[in-house]
Amino acid sequence: MPFTDTPGERVARGLTILTPACPLWWAPGPHAIDPDAIDFTSPGRGILALVYGSHAEGLRLLAIAPELAAEFGFAARDAADAVALAAAWRTSLDYSRTENLSRPPR
Repeated sequence: MPFTDTPGERVARGLTILTPACPLWWAPGPHAIDPDAIDFTSPGRGILALVYGSHAEGLRLLAIAPELAAEFGFAARDAADAVALAAAWRTSLDYSRTENLSRPPR
């Protein structure tokens, strides 16, 4: 039975896997993710494609079965979910950048 969590909850679940595997996924710079590029209606513009170069490669590296991608916020269930999921990832990206860049270095 599939999870029934909100897009935000699914993104939070995905972050628990993505962040340890790619701690600076959110980082600004020449290869930074453009928040406006996040689009779950296009295979090359989902968060894993933007981080790892392809959705399939991201799933492989994170050891997530393709049929579970939506449960971790890495794929949309339908068109409405694609919009909500992209918004949740944009929020997480913005939060990660703000939170991490506002901390003084250790």
